[in-house]
Amino acid sequence: MKKNTIFLALVSLILMLGFASASAANVYADQVAGNVTNGAPGATYTVSLVIKNTFNQDLEDVRITLPALQQGLWTSAKSGNNNIQIANNQVDLPGKITSGLSSPVVTLVFTTNPSAVPATMTGSISFRGTYGTSGSSATIPNLPLRFTVNSAPSLTISQSTPALSKSIMSTKIVLNNTGNVPLTNIILNVTGGLPLTVTPANFASLAEKTISAQIDVTTDMAKFKFGENVGTITATSAEGATANIGYNIRKTFCSVGQVSSNLTLKNVDITEYNEDDDTWKPADRITLEVEVKANTVDSVDDVVVELGFFNEAGVNVVDDLIFVGKADEEVDLGDIDDDDEEIAKFEFRVPADMSKGNYKLAVKAYSDNEGESKVCVDTAGDFGSTFFYKPIKIENEKDEGRFVIFDNIKINPAEATCGDTVALTTDVFNIGTKRQDQVKVNLFNKELGLDKSFEIKKDLDVGDKQKGISFSFIVPKTAADKKYNLELTADYDYDDDQNEYDVSSDESTDVALKVFGCNPTTVNGAGTPTAKAEIVAAVDSEVAVGKNVVIKATIKNVGNNTNTYALGVSGIDSWAKLTDASSRTVTLAPGQSRDVSFTLTPNADVKGEQKLVVEAISDRTDSKTYSVTFPESKSTGINLGGNTLLWIVGIMNVVLLILIILVAIRISRR
Repeated sequence: MKKNTIFLALVSLILMLGFASASAANVYADQVAGNVTNGAPGATYTVSLVIKNTFNQDLEDVRITLPALQQGLWTSAKSGNNNIQIANNQVDLPGKITSGLSSPVVTLVFTTNPSAVPATMTGSISFRGTYGTSGSSATIPNLPLRFTVNSAPSLTISQSTPALSKSIMSTKIVLNNTGNVPLTNIILNVTGGLPLTVTPANFASLAEKTISAQIDVTTDMAKFKFGENVGTITATSAEGATANIGYNIRKTFCSVGQVSSNLTLKNVDITEYNEDDDTWKPADRITLEVEVKANTVDSVDDVVVELGFFNEAGVNVVDDLIFVGKADEEVDLGDIDDDDEEIAKFEFRVPADMSKGNYKLAVKAYSDNEGESKVCVDTAGDFGSTFFYKPIKIENEKDEGRFVIFDNIKINPAEATCGDTVALTTDVFNIGTKRQDQVKVNLFNKELGLDKSFEIKKDLDVGDKQKGISFSFIVPKTAADKKYNLELTADYDYDDDQNEYDVSSDESTDVALKVFGCNPTTVNGAGTPTAKAEIVAAVDSEVAVGKNVVIKATIKNVGNNTNTYALGVSGIDSWAKLTDASSRTVTLAPGQSRDVSFTLTPNADVKGEQKLVVEAISDRTDSKTYSVTFPESKSTGINLGGNTLLWIVGIMNVVLLILIILVAIRISRR
């Protein structure tokens, strides 16, 4: 540092002396710039000046001699806008410099070597010229130079073997010192979601202009998540040099990536949605159609189309979706012949409590016969720029009239007859953007005289739910045989000051209830048994207070034609409720029979003999009455079809047996 200070002082002194001489000389370098500067290896140093002629004669044959400097070359020169040649570090200016004037601006460019090491280069630019009238030499002071090559630490990382992929789990990279100084304390860091391991992870030093040892890079495919797996290896040195290399490995839906061209996902269409096809709301119902084409001279056997739904962590959460009916995330298309197309259809609802955020919808088609590792396709143009998934966003409902919705709705029974008690339960969700202080749930059907409500008094925050809101009602005797829609609605945005709700559901959620057997007609024609049914029933469980009673019945069509029968149990209103039925309708050909069962929940205080009627209703009502006897103590009793005598005989036999045993004991003691 001290030497540099002394040197700068000397250069300044030389410059001052030079300019002093110049001011004394008749010809001198003026408007000088760039003769003292610094830069990185490979940088250019530009010196500019004019030659001023204050003598009373014109100056001719002006030559500039440039110093030969280490670690670089003089690469170009200009006089004004005109290029002039550099030969043996000499430049001849064209024309003459008129007395009292200056030359055009002379630009001289020196370029350092890309591998130049830190150093200071010094020298002088000298000038020569003659006066045109006298032919004598002009005296022109030299111009001192000082060019400094700075320290420039630099690193590069290059790939020495094929890059990582789903099939290549190990590779090597090369770290190269491309700067002009040795590097020390070099550390390699891994960032991003791609699980990478580097060995070794640090170096004590890396010599100037040399290649380091190769670095091993490995990854674990099992840790990949669905989608883009991006990772970066960054190397840094204590001198501030840095370099990085990036990797991006895609994990698509096919287990080993897309293989074989025998199948094509021709179209993937969301054909039914509430609003935007890539923005879903809780409780939205989605229909997805996937058109699969075979591209082979032979058929592709056992083609399966599978749906995937991946969260932001790359986990497949397709099981969280609520598939409609018997559908699930797989559709078996069977064999597809060459050039033929088949469509797989998926229908599902978005759960009301599905986590909000970004998801990836994926589809794959593969041959279950040949195996997914041999024939599998998971890319489609309909997925846009990603090709192997469609971005889906699930967000809260913004329509105020849909802030409160119903899910997990259950109705029991779903088919009932007049006099039956029907129970309906539902979960209530706040899927909007505003907390609800109070919510009123309504169940309504005008034809059934149904108008019930239930108020949720506690707060429902955004995303919260109230489970198990329940209603029960009795199907009126006046009901007609048909399907009814029970309407669920909600009132919310409660105004405490006005004691009223400011918002109601935009539309109702309808729950189907089938009512049958309320108005059977008489048989067609006297004595014509077109739909006559024979009923045989028995108690299929132990009778005890507090336990359900299961009635098992056999229904037989003893009529002449195939007929559909509505099945039910009546006469139980005073002592039990019908809580389950294996079937409420059966269709039987003549002579055909079917077993059904009814589950009754008795009242807590039931006792003694109770009556029930098993009914089969079509265009006539066939029924049979049975009785169930509940014990008044811990004993149990069942009385079906007048079997009281059998019980009396059984008890007498037990008493008689006890007497015989007692007599036998007394005789043996004698």
